Amino acid sequence: MFSVRYWVQYIPGNPLVYLQVISDGIKNIKKAYDENDITITFPIRTIDFGIKGGESLADMLKQAKK
Repeated sequence: MFSVRYWVQYIPGNPLVYLQVISDGIKNIKKAYDENDITITFPIRTIDFGIKGGESLADMLKQAKK
């Protein structure tokens, strides 16, 4: 994990400069990750609708309609 800090010169009347800098930073980090085959992991949740497990949701819905 790492942190990114931005030092942006304040320009009165133009708060969008800060948002543009943040956006450019995120895009550059993503580009660097892609160029170096780095992926960002995220939690995966699996929901099982069958009592015994392994049944597809489509099959469960068909049985419920009968």
